[in-house]
Amino acid sequence: MGDIVKHKVLTIILSFVIFALLALAIIGICIKSYLNKIDNVYYNSCEMLLSNSKIELETNNYDEKCILEYFDKLSLDLNKINNLSFDNYKKEYLNPNFYNNIDISKNNINFYIENKESNIKQFKANISKELFIKYLTDNNVNDIVVAHLNNLIDKDIIDTKDIDNKLDLEKENFNNLFAYIDYLKSERNNWSYEAGKLISTSDKLIENINNKNKEYNIDVKTIVKVEEPIDNSKRIPILMYHGVSDETWGIENLFIKVSDFEKQMKYISENFETIFIEDIDKDYSDKRVVSLTFDDAYVDFYTNVFPILKKYNLKANLYVIVNFRGDKYLDANQIKEISNSGLVSIGSHTLNHLSLKKLNDVDLNTELKKSKEELGNLIGKEVRTLCYPTGAYSSKVISAASKYYDYALAIHNDVERMNNNFNKYAIKRYRMYRNTSFNSFKEKVEMAN
Repeated sequence: MGDIVKHKVLTIILSFVIFALLALAIIGICIKSYLNKIDNVYYNSCEMLLSNSKIELETNNYDEKCILEYFDKLSLDLNKINNLSFDNYKKEYLNPNFYNNIDISKNNINFYIENKESNIKQFKANISKELFIKYLTDNNVNDIVVAHLNNLIDKDIIDTKDIDNKLDLEKENFNNLFAYIDYLKSERNNWSYEAGKLISTSDKLIENINNKNKEYNIDVKTIVKVEEPIDNSKRIPILMYHGVSDETWGIENLFIKVSDFEKQMKYISENFETIFIEDIDKDYSDKRVVSLTFDDAYVDFYTNVFPILKKYNLKANLYVIVNFRGDKYLDANQIKEISNSGLVSIGSHTLNHLSLKKLNDVDLNTELKKSKEELGNLIGKEVRTLCYPTGAYSSKVISAASKYYDYALAIHNDVERMNNNFNKYAIKRYRMYRNTSFNSFKEKVEMAN
């Protein structure tokens, strides 16, 4: 009897052991199968990320979703890097207008490269093994999965050598563009960009520019111009400013820093005489003269510009938008005080700063006539000069402006020459920006003779 009981007990124990081992085997197989799925999600995510494909794997499993979401975030970071590419830079900045803005092109390029390097640095930080494991732990991913991935990943989740190699290639492309910009600047006296056409008297220069236009896919018409006799007529640089303030609003590049502006004005006071626009066609044969113009009449003209003009005894023309008032613009009392100083001539920047060449005849004449009348009544003087909003004008606009004003300002980014081609209703000006270097400023004012 005792042997039978013992036999039954042993049988039960053996059966339990077999069952336990079988259960463990099944659990092991299930865990292995699940970890294989995790491996597939992980490796497929890595592969799609490196091939710059959108992470589109689908699953209902929470652990797998966490992994996919992490790689999806990395994919967005990688897209930021890929968007800052030389090809995209070319599409955005290398257009015919590039030749009008070579002074600021280097800043654009450096901004592009710095942003790309910053994004790459952040991306590489985000793909570290430690950060990935912490992310999984913080999101309560199964401990077995976390431990498995911790053992699976050697160091970094993916190899970023390819990204670094691409950055080196990008820098090489940008360095070539830097060299081209330096070449254009060195030849700046031998070419001009006018009305969408690049003009030069040098066949060789035009040939070089055409080759670069083909390389960078810039669609601009180039013209070899027969060299004309040297123009010894009086040259008067006219500088176009907007805001002068360390704090900015709106378009940052329109606001020159106060210290930079004072440095420019000190240089002008030591080397030139300043004149009003309405005196531009007087005889200055024995003087070097420069004209200062300010668009929009921001309040910082009163707080920052006016004191510096008084300090260095400099003249300027200020163009007021009659219907623009508020915290950011001069009020009536400030305008009257500035006008009464004798250092600032008030001109019209129209009623509402609309593009004049898009207006019908009635609205065009209203903008010109009423702004002149209201400003004249405010300051108690005749308003003789006009500044076209955004520099836009047409033959119709000139015809209307000539009924009310003696002079009108455009832009053109060139020095004004007092010769037979002088057009007092399309006076040329140089744009001045926050990122205009002091050397660039000097180049412009030194055009005076």
